[in-house]
Amino acid sequence: MLIGPVASIGVLALLMVSMRLIDRFVSAQAQLGWDDLLIGLSGVVSIGMNAPVIVAASLGFGRDMWGIPADNITESLKWLYVAYFMYMLAEALCQMSILAFYLRIMVEPRLRTVVWILMGVVTCFGVANMFAMIFQCTPIPFFWDGWRGEMAGFCGVDVRLYVIATPTLTIC
Repeated sequence: MLIGPVASIGVLALLMVSMRLIDRFVSAQAQLGWDDLLIGLSGVVSIGMNAPVIVAASLGFGRDMWGIPADNITESLKWLYVAYFMYMLAEALCQMSILAFYLRIMVEPRLRTVVWILMGVVTCFGVANMFAMIFQCTPIPFFWDGWRGEMAGFCGVDVRLYVIATPTLTIC
């Protein structure tokens, strides 16, 4: 159920990135730049994000959790944990690629300075997001084992609120 859309969108995104890089590479007037490298890395990391989601979906993620075996719930949450981290990294790399493209086309020194500042902000925000996702639960395995109620720990991040707030901040 979830596998088809995730795989389709992942393949489409990878196709678009590949077409961009191939066009830039074969074009006689264009040279590959930092923006190309960063979007290429983002595409590779996106594969690393989609693969765990597909594995988690094959284990039952996206369905009523009480209808799938307990071990599958734990295993799918482990894969989801990896996907969260990869998403944060792919998002930061994609944003950095856009900003690097702006640096390529902008000649006004003040605008370039603003872009460099934004690159610093994106880097800091990306690192902070990755740390927030990695260390959202104490101990870390509580993220995937805590649902059983057999382990002491807590998660300090309200994932639902975080998933709403983060895109709002990064898109705006």
